[in-house]
Amino acid sequence: MDAGFGPITVAFILKGVILTCVFSNAIQRWGIFQTPRSFLKRRSKYLEGLLSCYECSSVWGAFASVAYLVVMDITIVTYALIFHWVAANIRIVLDWMDAARAVKEGEIK
Repeated sequence: MDAGFGPITVAFILKGVILTCVFSNAIQRWGIFQTPRSFLKRRSKYLEGLLSCYECSSVWGAFASVAYLVVMDITIVTYALIFHWVAANIRIVLDWMDAARAVKEGEIK
């Protein structure tokens, strides 16, 4: 399949989906974007809504992902972002498992 900028492969789709998650999370939560995020939220209720909505930020994350993959796709950066996403999600699962164990063993009520 060709989208006008080259073939769309399974690898392109997987990288795009994962990078969309990374960029969406970055837009909403990463500290490095706190200042511009706060500035935009103060300027407009509409922008505040867009930045607070995960689905909305996912759309912008998807645009950023496709633009990045088509224009730059610097392999080391791509893999660093993917590894970050995988590690962050593994950490969430491990924390959940640890909390479930603590509840089961009566450490937490």
